[in-house]
Order: sequence, then structure tokens, then C-alpha cells
Amino acid sequence: MAAHGNCLFDFLHNMNSMHYHLQGSLPSLVPPEFAVEAGGDKRTLILHYWSMRPGLAPLVEGVVQQVAKDYFHLTLNFDDYEMEEIEVDNVTRHYARFVIRSEGVLNLEPGQSFAMQSQDAEFS
Repeated sequence: MAAHGNCLFDFLHNMNSMHYHLQGSLPSLVPPEFAVEAGGDKRTLILHYWSMRPGLAPLVEGVVQQVAKDYFHLTLNFDDYEMEEIEVDNVTRHYARFVIRSEGVLNLEPGQSFAMQSQDAEFS
């Protein structure tokens, strides 16, 4: 997991790459797609998620929360979200926009070496 990023932002940014590498072992895999952006303050991220398969947004939420907790020592809260069907290149995809809020300050500079900074401590 550490190879996919030194902070939560990097990890989320690299999820497409991680799924691409899984296709080597699972050639029939049609992976989801992700995009991440800063949410306007140092505690918020926006995660965009597209998938050919319906109903997996709760899985994404749970995995992101657990990875954040186990690897980056972050507690996350997700705003309510809705799945919608969109058409991209004549293919229907399921889309969710996750607004993710951290209880600690997030590192939103890709490639940096720390994961979270609270008022009391710094984690590396």
C-alpha cells in the first residue's frame, strides 16, 4: 500500500494506476475510474468515482475510510452522496462525487512525505 502514496491525496490520486496493475492478473477486470481534488480547505477532498457496475459506492467509502485510518492515521467523514447514471462515449456509467472531510489537516500537495498534521503532532 505504501507504494501507492505517502499521503491520502497521493493514494487516491494513484487508485487508477493500482487498478490498472490488477488487470495484469485479472484480464477481464473493467476497473472503476477515480479523480481526486482539493476541496477548498485543508481538511476536505473531493473524490469522483465512475464505475460500470452499480451499487459499489458504499464499498469505495468503506475502503477509503479504512485505508485512511490504518495507513495515514486519519479519521474521515463522508458527506451524503447520490449515485447517478451518466453516459460517456455511449456507455452508461455510475457516478458518485464524494466530499470527504478529515478531522486532521490533510496534506494536499502531491508527493509530500507526511500524511496528516494535527495541532498537536505531525505524522510521517
